[in-house]
Amino acid sequence: MLKSKKIPHCSKLLLALSFISYFTALPNAQAQDVPYQTVRLNNGDPIIEPSMFARSSDGENINGPSMIRVPDWIPTNRRAHPSAQYYLYFGHHVGDYVRMAWAANIEGPYTLYDNFTNSGDRGVLDNADDDIFLDNGIRIEENHLASPDVHVDNENQRIIMYFHSGSSFFVDGEEVNSQVTWASTSPYGLEFYDNIEPVHLGRSYFKVFETGGELYSLDNGSNINRAQDSDNPWSAPGGHDFTRRLWDGNPSGHVFQDDIPVPSSELRVRHTGVHVDGDQLLAFYSRRGELQERIQLSTINVNQDWSRWDPTYPPKEVLAPNPGWEGGQRRMDNSETSAGVNVNQLRDPDIFQDNDGQLYLVYSGNGEGGLGIARLYRTPSIDVTLTATEDAHVRQSSRNNFGSLNGITVSTGSSSSNQRRVYMRFDLSNISSLEHASVRVFVEDTTGGPVTVYETSSNWSENSVTRDNAPSLGDPITTVHLTEGDQYYEWNITDYVKENTRGELNIAFDIPVPNDAEHEFRSTQSDTRPELLIATDLPSTSNSNLVHIIKRNAQGFAIDGQGGAENRQALHLWTEDSGNVNQQWIEIDRGNGFFSYQKQGTNHCIDGGNGGADRQVVYLFECRSTNQNQQWQKVNTDSGFVQLRKRNALGFAINGGSGGSRGQGVTLFNSSRTSQNLQWRIDPIR
Repeated sequence: MLKSKKIPHCSKLLLALSFISYFTALPNAQAQDVPYQTVRLNNGDPIIEPSMFARSSDGENINGPSMIRVPDWIPTNRRAHPSAQYYLYFGHHVGDYVRMAWAANIEGPYTLYDNFTNSGDRGVLDNADDDIFLDNGIRIEENHLASPDVHVDNENQRIIMYFHSGSSFFVDGEEVNSQVTWASTSPYGLEFYDNIEPVHLGRSYFKVFETGGELYSLDNGSNINRAQDSDNPWSAPGGHDFTRRLWDGNPSGHVFQDDIPVPSSELRVRHTGVHVDGDQLLAFYSRRGELQERIQLSTINVNQDWSRWDPTYPPKEVLAPNPGWEGGQRRMDNSETSAGVNVNQLRDPDIFQDNDGQLYLVYSGNGEGGLGIARLYRTPSIDVTLTATEDAHVRQSSRNNFGSLNGITVSTGSSSSNQRRVYMRFDLSNISSLEHASVRVFVEDTTGGPVTVYETSSNWSENSVTRDNAPSLGDPITTVHLTEGDQYYEWNITDYVKENTRGELNIAFDIPVPNDAEHEFRSTQSDTRPELLIATDLPSTSNSNLVHIIKRNAQGFAIDGQGGAENRQALHLWTEDSGNVNQQWIEIDRGNGFFSYQKQGTNHCIDGGNGGADRQVVYLFECRSTNQNQQWQKVNTDSGFVQLRKRNALGFAINGGSGGSRGQGVTLFNSSRTSQNLQWRIDPIR
């Protein structure tokens, strides 16, 4: 039996998580123990690739993605194309302009915006091969512009982009030799040159997020930063030294890097992607110095002073390189600080949440050689567990059959005696539909490294398959990076299983890289047999229920959002009817006892506006998970009725006014009042 090779302690960074991908390795874990799953989209092909560029050198490096959905308030004649629904911004590691591509659908096809060969009007921010001059005596030296982090500001109807400049900038002639982050805005998201704010915020590669009413970022290396004034994050106070950063650094220091054991120089967090889910910050990243750099994930409890923020440790796997354009077939080497292409690496995660709440991961593959996209979804409850009906490995140096072994091995090496491939079969004759499926294997021992699951044909049997008659490999499905033995690993193969319902499923496990490796699985002959975990339904993209909100002292009336949905569209009372879509609300748990209410069929939530005052109008506004104007605390009164108190103004609650009549307005009012005008029954809609 091969000896298990443990990951060196110095290779284990920070953080562990409750949010993880399809191939997470958890000892003795069921699939439902993993909160999220990840599936590649666009048939696993890149959505941005080098061949798209008019000038070939512009496509030699592709990194730093940031995706937004084009907001409804941007008219079609002001978009990159009238059909554009998605803008994907990205950079070149040493490029002198920020790129953007648009698409009508999330999976593409994507079309580059202003894809010109001449400098001056390329992409959305082009330095025109010259220095950029700003107020406050600032001159950004002609160098590279990269790492866009783009946000939709619905309240001010503008697009915000954070980006970094390379090498140096000058303040009144004094050189500051550092790569730093700047901010700019655009009314339509197509041109950011003219509105660059004349103050730098901090180090490069900002990924900005809001929580607790404050604005934070993770930068290159995952240092945590905070805006001094979240309402005016780019306004420098009087007497500010413009050679220095505007945003504050975390007083506890580098909370991510502090978790990496000495010598810390061997591993370092590279670029991050962030998403706030209630009280948890989900931090996605890759690590330079990693053997097969890949996307990993940590969480931070942000419901406390930021000086106490502490990422979970060690990190959990999210996505490893597949063979093909992602570079998973290339030799594994420890990654380096510099830009890299044609390498076995994934980098630069970006997390995008669409209007329906669905999360997506955009990432760079082949190092920085293209961009791919994957869907994230909550792990469902498993309805069906199938045991493999047959499995066996074949050995390149032998014509024998190995179908009766308790352990089956996938391995590779310079000698043919070390080259083995595993075949596996499941009976799907009783499965007609499903939403999720993952194959789960107990790994007895491993030297560590990636294992890919491939499609394959059915012309083999456990008792007769050999190297001479084994079917060839089909398309790769997904890859898992094994670390330690004596635990389970899972590969999400949902789409391939869907294609084979009411039949049989045949898969093969193989090692895509030329590095020597060996992994021993327990087989159908053992007491820990391979399994296929199937779910026939998926949970909501958020922790939510469909509800109806009825006024206590006028129970013939309910909160009604009126037809359609626009920002600042007023709420009113209307004759109670749970079948009326205008009175159907998706109740979303935001954590800590606060909830948002999203109008069914729209991306607009009940919003109390800024601050709180008696008779302040309550309206609809585009949903944002971190907007506390849209978060309500349910405070029980009696008999099943509640007040809905505004999170950032708990002294005010939703008020339906006296009595009840059609069209009667909904406002805020002092929550200390015991009036039944402020009390509501929230009924689930079945």
